[in-house]
Amino acid sequence: MSELTDAFNMVLRKEVPSEKMLVPLMRWLSGSYTNIENMQAVNKKFSYTDHKLLILEVTLGNTVKHFIKYPKVQKDDEKFKLFYNDVAKYFGWTTNELRKNLSVIDIEQLKEEIATVFGYTNKERKDIGVKSITMR
Repeated sequence: MSELTDAFNMVLRKEVPSEKMLVPLMRWLSGSYTNIENMQAVNKKFSYTDHKLLILEVTLGNTVKHFIKYPKVQKDDEKFKLFYNDVAKYFGWTTNELRKNLSVIDIEQLKEEIATVFGYTNKERKDIGVKSITMR
């Protein structure tokens, strides 16, 4: 195992690891919502307090009982790449502006309008979850 994993396991067992592992341990232990407050307090004292004391505080104040899973990176689905590019064009935004505003706009409500405005084929409409158009 790596040195960081060993140090993390020591903290979980309430054993004091090496003080040189303070910064990486603070980063790993900050991944849990229950531990953020403790890590913030240690971080505030980081520049003027002896690191031996801080590693003790990290170890004794730890509330994490297991390894914390890192969030998985969401891979952009190729089906939706065209759709999100068209949404950005629809509003006149760049892709970064769209990413910032995704929490504000209702994508589900926009799907039908975007598909109509940009003339999606039935296959493209099916990919984004909109009813296909039938010919009479």
